[in-house]
Amino acid sequence: MELIKCENGHFYDLSKYDSCPYCKKKSQETSQLQQKIQATPVFRVQNDNINEAVTMAMPVGGDQDVFLGHAGSGISAGVSATDDQVTMAFYTGPKGVSCVTGWLVCVEGPERGRDYRITHGMNWAGRDVDMDIYLPQDMMISRKKHCAVVYDNKSNKFFLVDGGVGLTYLNDHLVKQNEVLKLGDVITIGKSKFEFIPFCREGHQWE
Repeated sequence: MELIKCENGHFYDLSKYDSCPYCKKKSQETSQLQQKIQATPVFRVQNDNINEAVTMAMPVGGDQDVFLGHAGSGISAGVSATDDQVTMAFYTGPKGVSCVTGWLVCVEGPERGRDYRITHGMNWAGRDVDMDIYLPQDMMISRKKHCAVVYDNKSNKFFLVDGGVGLTYLNDHLVKQNEVLKLGDVITIGKSKFEFIPFCREGHQWE
């Protein structure tokens, strides 16, 4: 295995891939979504000191929701969806970069000091390169969907969802159902701990 780091901070096996597969997948998804863009509503912050307006784009087809249920609802320990559910992505600027809604900062573990962007909807964490929160160094973390940080735009809240394939802790308590996340909460998976920092909060969100 020959691990290298791409310009966007993703690690991948050069012996298997000519270029970063994570970046390639994101590029393909962005291209498909940009073809459906019809409008770009403006993000407004309730703060007179912030002058820069940021736009967001949504694919056609109406509002789409993130549905959160109870454990055993059928999809990954509390996440449910309808057959015609479509993922809604938020973008800023001409390059179609996903809008940040918050961050996880690794405060303990193999990747201590590194930060991870949280965007709208499901943000799955795992060691697989396809995971939204890519954690290849901690071998105690499940490869796919160990847990997810979910941002729901309608309620402007964050949730922690256990993926059902490994133990997930919030502030040292085992996660057994969906938990609301607050500033400073600490998520523990494997040998790693991550502090949660929201960007979207009361009076400050993407519309």
